[in-house]
Amino acid sequence: MRKFLFIGITSLFLLGQQAVAQEYVFKILANKGNNAYRTSETGADWQPLRTGASLSEGYEVQIAEGSYVGLIHASGKTHELTTPGSYDVDDLASTLTSGSTGVAAKYADFVLTKLNEEEVDINANYGQFVNATGAVERATNSSKLKLMLNKSTKVYGSEVILRWAEGEESESYVITLYNIFDKVIQEQEVEESTMTLNFDDEMMQGQHFVKITVQVLGSDSLISDPYGIERLPPGRIQSISDEWTTLQGEIQEETPLNYIVKAGFFEEKGLLLDALTAYEKAIRLAPDVDSFRELYQEFLVRSKLAGDTEEDTSEN
Repeated sequence: MRKFLFIGITSLFLLGQQAVAQEYVFKILANKGNNAYRTSETGADWQPLRTGASLSEGYEVQIAEGSYVGLIHASGKTHELTTPGSYDVDDLASTLTSGSTGVAAKYADFVLTKLNEEEVDINANYGQFVNATGAVERATNSSKLKLMLNKSTKVYGSEVILRWAEGEESESYVITLYNIFDKVIQEQEVEESTMTLNFDDEMMQGQHFVKITVQVLGSDSLISDPYGIERLPPGRIQSISDEWTTLQGEIQEETPLNYIVKAGFFEEKGLLLDALTAYEKAIRLAPDVDSFRELYQEFLVRSKLAGDTEEDTSEN
């Protein structure tokens, strides 16, 4: 009898925990503009919407002209609001398709949890954050170019985006790729402080490790230290591929919100360059939404990719 009583109490407790976990319907991943929400408790009083806020049953959201709100459902499905007007949260939830396992929600929560842990005011710390993205911090004749990655790093994806602090007066850079034997694979000139490296390119066939340097065109002194980038070994890839496949199945569309969720996945796995790449892609899809830049900037700061870095901290 006591055994059955214990099982019954335990079941009720677990159900209660599940109910608490499902209190929200949506969470706000991104917010641009003077958007607001209200509940049955607040009546007609509209409250400012903010990134990280939760929206529960009975809530209503108001989208202003020229605004953007990025939502993630408790199931992990993402939804964007760009058309001005008022939206009932329950109605929005009813339009989403089922079939989610909650993996996307897990990594969206990871990003938002990190955001709440930092408790950083972007506006109050503007200088710190623009330095983090290289918008202000520039290389001088007495300093080396710094890439936003560890000196030795491993990657999961075949395509990664590299970024570095800009030179003082130059708009052109020479990128040199070396193989494991220090033989030059390719030299490439670019006019921006970023480039895309794809291990599936013809010149990269058979290369599982590359070393890269960045140099200001025409300067012998403004050059970076060498940075090593290595594809994960097959065993490590296999250990995370099942969950990655599930996540991709839940967020199939190429949207900035989905790339933020993917960034959370890679950061949680310690794959910081893959995470950086996902943030870069999110911003390229929605360059006018500051929330994505802020999430990216905070990631760079907490991951220490904005300053001097040494060894890769990802799982082997």
